[in-house]
Amino acid sequence: MMKRTNKIPLIKMIMSLILFSGLICSVNAAEKGAEDKEEPKKITLEKTVSGDVSGISPNFIAILYGQDKKTSYEMALVIDKNTKVERKKSLKEIGAGDTVSVKYEETTQTHKEKTEKGKEKDITKILVRLAKVVSFVKAAPKELQSLEVNELPAPEQSEESNSEESESK
Repeated sequence: MMKRTNKIPLIKMIMSLILFSGLICSVNAAEKGAEDKEEPKKITLEKTVSGDVSGISPNFIAILYGQDKKTSYEMALVIDKNTKVERKKSLKEIGAGDTVSVKYEETTQTHKEKTEKGKEKDITKILVRLAKVVSFVKAAPKELQSLEVNELPAPEQSEESNSEESESK
């Protein structure tokens, strides 16, 4: 009679080795993929923009800096406690319509992204535009300074709505 050997432990050992080697390969591939990916690059540049104030609050200032036939170009900048004001005592003295020049820091983040055709393309995202110095240039035209929301004329009403109101009174 032939002697039977127990093959089950041998099969378990071979399967364990195959699984373990697969795990090692996948960890190495993940590490290689992480090395291939570049960290996004953050760049901070100092820039200047000049234009008319379209809005201002304690936290931001919006500047209309250009216009063509169809489009107005506006930029919003963050204001913090370190923002300096020139030619005025404070930001409270600057209003909509005033012309200003703003020195600011623009922080961008750039990373590479693959296009549909497999080529790499740089993608840049603006993270923050922080106003450093707001310089007053000139006041808004008199029409804009004196025009308050409360002073806007009431919308014109049609004769029918006027007659309906007088009948209801």
